[in-house]
Amino acid sequence: MLFDAIVKLWKTCDSTGLYSKGTIVIVPITYGSSREKLALGTIEALARAVYLWERSDREAYIAYGMPTNCYQGSASIEHRMKLAYLKSLGVFENKLIFGEECANSITEAKAVQKLITTAALEPRTCIVVCTQLHSRSVRYIWKRLFPRCDVRIVCLQGHPDVEKGHQILTQRSKWLWLFANFARHAALKTLGMERIEKISHPHAR
Repeated sequence: MLFDAIVKLWKTCDSTGLYSKGTIVIVPITYGSSREKLALGTIEALARAVYLWERSDREAYIAYGMPTNCYQGSASIEHRMKLAYLKSLGVFENKLIFGEECANSITEAKAVQKLITTAALEPRTCIVVCTQLHSRSVRYIWKRLFPRCDVRIVCLQGHPDVEKGHQILTQRSKWLWLFANFARHAALKTLGMERIEKISHPHAR
């Protein structure tokens, strides 16, 4: 299919880097939630993060931001659901780093950056779990914000970030979400992160 062929050319993924020496931080990128449940992309990113954490002999840390852009109160509501989900999969709370709000891909990376600094961690490797469509912009952002870290982009299979009824309107259609990712990446490279980080995704009321 044309869509899958485009995604194959667009995505940029790495091996995990789990066997690197030093501290490892795993970051499951958020794809939002409704008031009742986590979005499919968020669940799959969390599940992959837990799988990688287990493969690290449970030594790695899992860090995530708390998005404010889905609906009023989404940061605290999504955080509670994430925390419950991660604990249900056996993740130790002392291996979780959270508490900073975010509104887009740039502020999410900056939130994790602040969390890592506050926790006095100096990670050798950051494994960022995201979707294929999102991967190119994620790499661009994280490589610039974490220049001393070995940033690894681990892609989810399929397109769990596209979901009927998603709170973020551009994520309800795979073609619209593809265009949004093209546009974001072009804007990042031409306008820079300082301008783009002020923009939030359009969301349902």
